Amino acid sequence: MRIGELSRRASVSRRSLRYYEEQGLLTPTRLPNGYRDYDERTVTIVRRIQILLSAGLGTSAVAEILPCAVDDTVVLAGKCPELLGRVFGRDQGVVLVSQSAIVVT
Repeated sequence: MRIGELSRRASVSRRSLRYYEEQGLLTPTRLPNGYRDYDERTVTIVRRIQILLSAGLGTSAVAEILPCAVDDTVVLAGKCPELLGRVFGRDQGVVLVSQSAIVVT
């Protein structure tokens, strides 16, 4: 899908999507004409990015956390407890970040 469709489906501006690409959070393929091409799962990734940014994390922290995503229904799980503990400043780490909340133990 092209950037306009992703923008509509993820409810985020095209400018934000370009910024996420600049920050290394998204890596679209480029078509021969130079257009960005995103796959279906990018919608979920963009929503995860939005949740993490709205929780007050910077893009560098989001870039470290994104690989800890486990599926389309859970943003993060306890897969990377050391990283999550460091990012959130807690020894125990984050147990779960869902579509609507961050749960820290």
